[in-house]
Amino acid sequence: MTITYRHLPESPALTQLVEDRKARLAKRHGYLERFEVVIQAPHQHSTHGSAFGCTIEVHTRGHHAVVAKHDDQRRHDDAFALVRDAFDALEKQLEHQLAGQRNRRS
Repeated sequence: MTITYRHLPESPALTQLVEDRKARLAKRHGYLERFEVVIQAPHQHSTHGSAFGCTIEVHTRGHHAVVAKHDDQRRHDDAFALVRDAFDALEKQLEHQLAGQRNRRS
């Protein structure tokens, strides 16, 4: 797993949250292979206030990458809430992908 922080210092608490959420997903979806997380703070010169962004890219066995992205379109001033929301969106996407696979088999 790769966690990249852009425009903000690395946070042990935020890293732990990402690792915990990844472990929870891996337990439910054992076919996850590669995990890349980017947490981004706005540039210092931003005039739109504080809004974090998060992108999670997951590669699964035999499938394309699944990406959950939360950015300026959904304002967040709390990086922890942003990461939780991004992982919630990712989990929904994985569930949707799994349901699609089940439907194709029947």
